[in-house]
Amino acid sequence: MSKLLLLLAFAQTDGLTVERRVRVVSRDTVGKASEYVRTEVVRIQGGNVAIDDVTFGARLVIRPDKALAWVIDVQGATYSELDFAAVAKRRAQELANLADAKKRVAGTQDADDIERVMIGLGTYASPPSVAVKETGREEKIAGRACSGRSIVVNETDVAFDVFVDPSLADGLAYFDALAAVGGFHPDVAAKLKTLGGFPLKGKVRYALFLDRVFCEEEATAVTRGPIGAADFDLPSGLKKVPLKGFDPDSGPKPEKPKNFAHTFREDDIERDTNPLKKPEKKEPEKDR
Repeated sequence: MSKLLLLLAFAQTDGLTVERRVRVVSRDTVGKASEYVRTEVVRIQGGNVAIDDVTFGARLVIRPDKALAWVIDVQGATYSELDFAAVAKRRAQELANLADAKKRVAGTQDADDIERVMIGLGTYASPPSVAVKETGREEKIAGRACSGRSIVVNETDVAFDVFVDPSLADGLAYFDALAAVGGFHPDVAAKLKTLGGFPLKGKVRYALFLDRVFCEEEATAVTRGPIGAADFDLPSGLKKVPLKGFDPDSGPKPEKPKNFAHTFREDDIERDTNPLKKPEKKEPEKDR
């Protein structure tokens, strides 16, 4: 077998597994924030990505080959399924709502706040300028030599400030998968391909569905080798549920009031206290 064929065979079966410690700050479109520190195991192979939250028992699987993403609650034995087209449609609806709201409050602080939310979701008022820059810093992370890189948007906004391992450039498929579910503006996604290696440490900003996510990450171990198909599949026996905070019907439904009954009789509305209700006329008593 030629060297080229050997390399092709290796590329088809070889996968990348990164264990890392992560601090995550996530904000939804109304600014509600959550912050947590967790241990993750990231698996990348053939363009597919699985992120296991070891600390809290959650999984995110992104399958570009199926145009699907699964958000899995391992502890609760539930999952949410999102196809890429539905994700794009839902995001477009939410961004249109934000754009309308921004117009209504044009010239105010509220408009600036809404614009920051939209930028956090990867949407800019005009096409952004995006540049990959070498920082000149060098560091060993998980025993691997890494070089500093940053991605700067519109000259001042640092979206990435990371140390990358040039020997793991194929791992950048990770960002292609995130981009497929709206993680980055297309111009940022294009520049990520030229980052020069997979980040093993640093600060990263992206969008996940309708959340703005900021991560501080540091890899603790990196391994190469084939990854089983089961790591990118949906486990059996899980209950399908809407994705909370993303699907419009995912929130709790209000409970029906006790002793509630439909009525269409006007007089039944505040019978005794309705100020618009005319007093009943009383017939004069007859002499006995």
